[in-house]
This record gives sequence, structure tokens and C-alpha cells, in this order.
Amino acid sequence: ILRGHRWSRMAFADDVVLVSASEVGMRTMTRDLIGALGECGLRLNGAKSLYIPLVPRGGRLVVPDEANLNELGIAKATADEEWRYLGIRFTPYGVKRPPIREFLDRVDRVADSRLRPLQKLEALRTYVVPGFLHQLVLMDPNGKMLRQFDIGVRRALRRCLRLPGDVPSAFFYAPIKDGGLGFMPMETTIPDLIVNRTGVARGMLFGEESLPASTTLERSRRRAEEWHGKADGKAMAKARQVPESCAWVKDDMSQEQEWRTLAALKTFSGAIPTRVRCLRGRSGIETCRRGCPDRETAGHIIQACPQMRRARCKRHNAVVNLLAKYAEKKGMRVWVETRIVVDGIGIQPDLIVMVGEAAYVIDVAITADTLEHPSEDVFRGKALKYGSSAVVEAVTELTSSGNVSCIPAVLTWRGVWLKKSAVQLRKVYPAFILGWAAKRTVDGSGFIWASYMRIDSSRAPLLGPSQGQ
Repeated sequence: ILRGHRWSRMAFADDVVLVSASEVGMRTMTRDLIGALGECGLRLNGAKSLYIPLVPRGGRLVVPDEANLNELGIAKATADEEWRYLGIRFTPYGVKRPPIREFLDRVDRVADSRLRPLQKLEALRTYVVPGFLHQLVLMDPNGKMLRQFDIGVRRALRRCLRLPGDVPSAFFYAPIKDGGLGFMPMETTIPDLIVNRTGVARGMLFGEESLPASTTLERSRRRAEEWHGKADGKAMAKARQVPESCAWVKDDMSQEQEWRTLAALKTFSGAIPTRVRCLRGRSGIETCRRGCPDRETAGHIIQACPQMRRARCKRHNAVVNLLAKYAEKKGMRVWVETRIVVDGIGIQPDLIVMVGEAAYVIDVAITADTLEHPSEDVFRGKALKYGSSAVVEAVTELTSSGNVSCIPAVLTWRGVWLKKSAVQLRKVYPAFILGWAAKRTVDGSGFIWASYMRIDSSRAPLLGPSQGQ
């Protein structure tokens, strides 16, 4: 009895459920059903039917031995019998919840397989974990089970991607466009899906009022905000403005060495080990181990430490060479670091690219995008320097083009493009080149950290911070 109504017959597609308070009633209803089906030219499949008698005894429900529908050709369920319906395992006493280890074993098999890191991510994110949604929604798990599942998935990801334990959980769940890995936190997703799937059905059948569940977009925004609220995720807050910034996380880089991909993911997550990060507020030496008076943070090592200037130049040149080689491959005229004299001063823009009759002056800057040095200021500085009338005249004389534009190519050391730069670069390059440039930047940042941990401090000169910082 539900909401004052007695429900004795329920049907879904070609499945029928009969409910009765007595064995006599069940036998009568079954005979009536068999007769009605016969009038329609149908018959009951006894081999796929099951009689589940439940009687209260001693404060619990039991399956009585004496109850049966043998004369109708329908078998009776035993107390320990199990069957599967719509992908869910049942017993006479209801849904049987499988141990959470059963789900995690499948996750571990993929995580420990010989697939490449990004292939493992794609398999788990797109196929394995979403494949559990149907079971988890209909089996109505408790919060503890869902937390155990999330912990097991994060543990498997940290193991196969070799990420440190202090990577925030929000990194795994933030959408890829927002600088995360795009997984679903089951502890919050499953309750919403239960409301969406079963709540609406209950409302239509029984008139029950269901609480409005959050939409997919709302859940994605909530996960992104949680990640961007962390110290490691703050730098990825603008990643969604340019989808190419994080597109490489979903690419199948089957030709890339595994160690390079793992290093890129560690840099991408902001999990580079430094003195400040390892101390986590505890007492100890926080200053740069290469002699700088500044605190040893990831930003300092990769963007400001004077001893890493040469490594930063290599990272910068890797991005410039990518843009130059693609333009040359497509038949464009390209000038790389051509010296131009303006008012008696020599300047060297990274690239001058001819696209048809238009010439573009492109200069690359990889920044930290901090409050002291925001990317917008670097963009304006580059635009003023290379977009001045004197530079335009010099480039016009060099290229014989009457249409000269300046494009400052500004992105952060974690591969996040400034939106203004990306919009203008798309006039010259396809979107995937911007994604490759972001990946090369992340690779270069990881190389800077590796070089920092290897070099002998007595050999490196104390030079100033690199351009664009």
C-alpha cells in the first residue's frame, strides 16, 4: 500500500510483477494473467518466471517451505537464490549490493595495464567509471560505499600517474576544460542521478514530490570552483576561456615517451615538489636552494630563479620553433628572430609570418600570471612594443606588406593561454597548434624543474629573470 492505494499489478515492457497478500490471491492472479495472455495469443514463460513468497516470522521475513506454484509451472525462489534484472542483482529480500571492491578491481585492472597514461585516463574516465553508474544508481548505495569508491579511484589514479599524495582531490574531478582530469565524484553525483532517474518516475506513478536535483552543468561548475579555490588550482581559473589550453589531456599521444607524459601531468596539476610545498607551514628552510633570497615555490623555480634562465629560453624557443615550422610547412613566408632597427635600437620579434598579403608580428611570452605580473600587462607591453608605427613601417619594408599586425602570444607556465592572444593567433594557426604549444610549454616547465634539481649552483651565473616575467 502506497499513499493509500493498493498496488498489485505492475508492468515494464514485457515484464509483469504481481503482488498479493496471500498465496491464494497470488494463484488466482497468476491464472487470470495466463488466461488474459492466451486471449492475446501470448503465453507465460514459466522458465523465466519466479515466485517469491515472504512471510513474517520472529521479527523477520522468511521464505516458507510449504508455499509454491508448481501446478502453474512457476518455480519458487529459495532463501539464498540470486538473479539479475536490468543489470542489478536481486535476492528474495531485495537488491543485493556487491562489495565495493568488485568495482575497484576493474578500475585497478585498467590502471595497472600496459596502456599509456593518457590512454588509461581516457579508458577510466569515459568507459570504466561511467559504466558503473547504472548499477550504483539503482542499487541505492549509502554514502560510505560511495566514499570508498571515490577513494579507491583516486588511489589508482595517483598510482598509475605517479602523482604525490598531496594533490587535491578536486584536481581529479574538475572538468578538463577547467584544468582537471574530468572524473565524476560518485559521492555527490549518484544522489543527484537517483533523484533525476527515480524521483521523476515516482512522481509520475505515485504523485510523490521530488527535490530538484542539480544539472550536469551545475555539477561541473561546482567541481571547477572547488579546484580553483585550492592553491594548486588557482592558476587554472582562466583555462576554460581557451579550450586548447588543456586539450592535450584528452589526446592520444601514443608516440610520446611515458615519462614525459607523467612529468607533464605532474606539472599540469601544480604538484611540483618544492621546499615551501614539502614543509606545508612547518618550520624549516624555505629559501631557494640555489642561493636566491626568495622562497622556493614552483613559480620561483620555473619563472624567476636566475639560474634557470637558460632552461626558460629553451622552453620559449620550443614554442617559437613549433609555430615557425608549422607556418613553413603550410607554405607561409617566415622570419625567425629577425633583427629590426627602430630609431637606432635593434629589436628581434620571435616571428614574422606572411599569410596571404597580411604580415603578423608574433612574440611569445610565458608568464606566471600573478598579481604582480598579470598576463594582461605582458600582452599590453608586447602590443605597445611591436605594434608601434615605427615597427610597422620596418616590417612593411621587410615584407612588402601593407597590412601588418602584432600578435602577442601570451600563456602561463602551466599552458593556459590568454584569451586575447588565442583569439588573434587563430587567424594564423589552427586550434590544435595552440594545444600543442600549451603542451610544449608544460613539458618545458617540467624540464626547468628537473634541471633545477640537477644543476650545480656554483656553475650557473646569477642573471635576471627572463622576459615576460
